[in-house]
Amino acid sequence: MMKKTLPLSDLTEVECQIRQLLLDISDHIGNLQEHTRPELRFAGGWVRDKLLGTESDDIDVCIDNMTGYNFANLAKAFVDSKYDLETAQKMLGRLAKIEVNPEKSKHLETTVMRVFGLHLDFVNLRKEVYDQSSRTPSMTFGTAEEDALRRDSTVNSLFFNLTSLEVEDFTGRGIDDLEHHVIKTPLAPLETFRDDPLRVLRHIRFASRLGFTIAPEDKQAMSDPAIQKALKLKISRERIGVEVEKMFKGPDPLKALSLIEELGLYKIIFSPLDESFNSSSNMHEAPKVALSSLTPDIFISKFQSNMIHSEDPYHVWLLFALVPWAKVASPRPKLLKGRPLSAAATVAQNGLKAPNKAPNDIINIVTDASNCVCEIQEMMAQAVNNSYLVDGFGGEDVRQHQDLASLRVRYGTAIRRWGTHWRLCVMYAFFVQVFENSSADWQNIFESYTGWLSQIESLELLDVCSLKPLVNGTELKKALGAEGGQWTKTATGMVIDWQLRNPKDMDPSRAMAEIQRRKGELDLTK
Repeated sequence: MMKKTLPLSDLTEVECQIRQLLLDISDHIGNLQEHTRPELRFAGGWVRDKLLGTESDDIDVCIDNMTGYNFANLAKAFVDSKYDLETAQKMLGRLAKIEVNPEKSKHLETTVMRVFGLHLDFVNLRKEVYDQSSRTPSMTFGTAEEDALRRDSTVNSLFFNLTSLEVEDFTGRGIDDLEHHVIKTPLAPLETFRDDPLRVLRHIRFASRLGFTIAPEDKQAMSDPAIQKALKLKISRERIGVEVEKMFKGPDPLKALSLIEELGLYKIIFSPLDESFNSSSNMHEAPKVALSSLTPDIFISKFQSNMIHSEDPYHVWLLFALVPWAKVASPRPKLLKGRPLSAAATVAQNGLKAPNKAPNDIINIVTDASNCVCEIQEMMAQAVNNSYLVDGFGGEDVRQHQDLASLRVRYGTAIRRWGTHWRLCVMYAFFVQVFENSSADWQNIFESYTGWLSQIESLELLDVCSLKPLVNGTELKKALGAEGGQWTKTATGMVIDWQLRNPKDMDPSRAMAEIQRRKGELDLTK
């Protein structure tokens, strides 16, 4: 292939310092016995982002004649011998060797080290040889051209030569593709995707992240049944889940979802991987309505102000993608902490290997959202009938205050039952309702939900999940002269009920008086 070059001297002050230090180290190594001077290049994402005018503080440094670990050790020795301890520590941080780990998509040892405060990965140039039965390649030292050609796309295969201050395009089209906003494999797409089917998802991720289009011949290969079968069989679900997470955390989740649907990948990515679903009468089929046609970006942005916390956008888009599974019955549901997993939660757990630890709690969130869809939809339908009460909140009408108190109990109890992620549960119910209506005309449904949310805000219930009982279990046992048991949970619920009816009253004695009044409803022997 015809190599192309492009001058690049627009480096930041820190990048200039890093470049000069690395060149000094390279010259030093060239003067050592049994060593030749290594040629150093920045690679991949940093070069792409630099040409796009986007700053990046994560730099891959490629070395042509030794491993990253050997280079980093020689670099440390050089800096430690030339500079005092304080200066040396400011220049170079500790190095860490990252071993090969195919399950985490790490096919080559790399070494990580901070240089002038920026994160650098040191790795040798390499070429890959694939076995047809696995996506795990064997690695050997390679040339810069071989390294460029083994990458997933031309725009990610560019190098910056530290010596010549030039961008090197060994594919011959990476610079042009970057200029024309095209995602394209360096080699024939069928060959590239056959070697590593994960590149199909990386194409989608970078197209959505950068706002680029995928080359038509690449799209055709991505839709090839053999490639899609290889993606299903050769790629671990953990890696698929990681790519989906990066897509949905990126700047354009809708474009990623649109490409997934367009290329016929939905059933492969969002799969329960459970044979019982295939034999069930509730067997899942591809959505009859394209999810991306429902303009989710518009109504999600409209929910943004009072529904979506800063850490939630990924959860929102994942829930939206799982909507076709919302009311599919699980033939043989597994249990999660005693609760049966819904079909949607099974897809998240098996198909995406989604995490279930804080702060993500994906499986719990999807399970909670699935379990309360019907209840939330029914509540939204009835919300309009309660609007006249809330609109007059604060008046003197005694009957209205009684009705409002009952409404606070109903809504507050329901939200506490849905859990701390209740906002996501409500959004999921909305998504399902829009999907079931098979229409992008979602405004009327949206108004019923936002109307209900306005009621929740007026009734001061947005943070009801954090409401603590004014009287605790120990105080209840002492006041009622009984041993602890199941009744304490019931009594605590009565306390919360009283607090919901009397939101301005913070006197524990009056809450306790309510329990004494309702003592007959408690079985103190249990």
